[in-house]
Amino acid sequence: MPLYHNRTDGQVELVVEPEVLDQTVKKLYIYGAEGIILAIVNIPILLMVAFFPVLRKQKEMIMVAGIAFADGFHGVALIVAAIGRISLITSGNGYVLRSRWQCLMTSWNLMFIWSWPLAPIMLLMISVDRFLAVIKPFKYYKFTNRYAAKMVCEKSRTNRNGHHPANEKIEIGDNDARNQRILLHFLCSFA
Repeated sequence: MPLYHNRTDGQVELVVEPEVLDQTVKKLYIYGAEGIILAIVNIPILLMVAFFPVLRKQKEMIMVAGIAFADGFHGVALIVAAIGRISLITSGNGYVLRSRWQCLMTSWNLMFIWSWPLAPIMLLMISVDRFLAVIKPFKYYKFTNRYAAKMVCEKSRTNRNGHHPANEKIEIGDNDARNQRILLHFLCSFA
């Protein structure tokens, strides 16, 4: 059973051995280094696409910029988390018990809430893009960079009447064209 003690400032703290503190700080330095690598690799890619019009005109580069943004933002979140946690440990507040709300409202956790789903969403959008390139190659060739920007920027979109295609019933049988239309509209709702 973990040991706790009351501090003179009225807070409750978990009792931790100094060796554990040292190991935790070392791990947090590695955590920060991982974030620095993610940011250093991905942010220049994002900036290149943002500042060069030739790259912005290519729909594939818009997709690459989207995944670079997701990974770069996650790298920044890792850096902020490492710095914040190391500063808490070095100030002696690293193992003070906090409420769930206080933990959630730390800046790095708020950044993680936004950054963790971004990379899988971008991978899904790239997969949908490749899927469209395979099943409709001639139509895909006509798509512009606006198509890619809509794919990157829109997670989900409802129809004009407020009905989302995910709520459509897909029927097994002779209505394959309708099912394909519903599925494509759900996967890339930019109509």
